[in-house]
Amino acid sequence: MGGCFCIPGEPSLSWDPGKETPSKDPAVSSEFISSSEDKEKCFLPQNMIPDLTLSFSVKSRSKRCVNGPLQEAARRRLWALENEDQEVRALFKDLSARLVGIQSQKSQFLITFKTLEEIWKFSTYLNLGYVSACLEHILFDHHYWLNCRLVEDTEIQVSIDDKHLETMYLGLLTHEGHFFCRATSSVAQPAEKEGECLTLCKNELISVKIADGGSEWEGVSLVTGQRGLVPVSALEPLPLPFHQWFLKNYPGSCSLSRKRDCVGSCQIGRGKCKAWKEYEREEKDELNLCRGDSIEIIGVVIPGLQWFIGKSTCSGEVGFVPTRNIDPDSYSPIW
Repeated sequence: MGGCFCIPGEPSLSWDPGKETPSKDPAVSSEFISSSEDKEKCFLPQNMIPDLTLSFSVKSRSKRCVNGPLQEAARRRLWALENEDQEVRALFKDLSARLVGIQSQKSQFLITFKTLEEIWKFSTYLNLGYVSACLEHILFDHHYWLNCRLVEDTEIQVSIDDKHLETMYLGLLTHEGHFFCRATSSVAQPAEKEGECLTLCKNELISVKIADGGSEWEGVSLVTGQRGLVPVSALEPLPLPFHQWFLKNYPGSCSLSRKRDCVGSCQIGRGKCKAWKEYEREEKDELNLCRGDSIEIIGVVIPGLQWFIGKSTCSGEVGFVPTRNIDPDSYSPIW
């Protein structure tokens, strides 16, 4: 899997982020903070619920409904694993999550995360379909795998509560005390605090450090490198866990423009984009591209990162897309 991940069914999905900058951008599928109400609450104390429920259902592709017998077989298998869950714990550990418990009657797993890195890795595995593929291997016996027609017609669909994951994400951010935000509005230096505060343009990216009990936090602009105090009311955390982790571990790797009025290809983007040249995939987790293909960006595209996750609007396939092969002016700025 392109050096970052392994294909479903492999014994390990891990890699060591401390050795070198990862070549692919595992951006997650959902943007966690969307409404103005959420933005107002994003820095309030988080009553973080430690467990996230992951539910699954066994579907028939041809009938487009739940396969009742297979769903029951999977539930019985899960019931057998409740008291001897070492295999399931090892599976979720490889998927960068921590198993808390199994609820076989509801076809559910309870999982949790302790770090931002765990959240972004698991979210990426979930988005690429690896969680579903791994569950197939643990829930079905050899009779299933010997029936090729049944295997081709069956898929496991998994679901989580995105709002719950958002709560866990924001809780981890505030607990760590150092993270990355964007300016929700322009900020000028007050005359009485000249030289102390940071002058910002709307949507400028800032590294912030929480100051106890204050309405202002310490900030460093990723565009100008200037330091100063920033009003908390003008900040919103970057919504994707991967980018928090990446910017913290690889500062200066994203080629952000040093101009505040940057437009077009220098901006972080989302939405749909078009391939401007062909690409033949080298790994199973990549998308094949033809010139003119339309690709839905899952998460965002950050300038300077070599890869992002995309979904082909023609085939519906999801995989990594090389940033250099898409038209930088074909997607919309994220903010």
